[in-house]
Amino acid sequence: MTPDPAKETLPINDTKLFGARMLRITIEVVPFGNEARKRTIGVGEIANVSKIGEDVADYVVAFRSTDWPEGHAMTGRVKNHLRSRGFWPLVAAALNNVLKMKENRP
Repeated sequence: MTPDPAKETLPINDTKLFGARMLRITIEVVPFGNEARKRTIGVGEIANVSKIGEDVADYVVAFRSTDWPEGHAMTGRVKNHLRSRGFWPLVAAALNNVLKMKENRP
């Protein structure tokens, strides 16, 4: 299934990001460092939706809190990411994008 970048603003579910999952970021709380009490409080997914040459790519992103209804997420897009920069700058750009979009919503 080919991802549809036009759907980037639609909610996602837990199991797929437009059929093209690439990276999953899981945020956990570990109370007092006790691994037995850890719980997931957020999940992010990043999917490559187009390659521009070998070194640059576009991505759609979605982040959600585990207490949100299933299928709802903050979504966005990272354009022209230099793949040679690695995954941390991609994750940072994805988070910055969705948080800026959230700030601009009524």
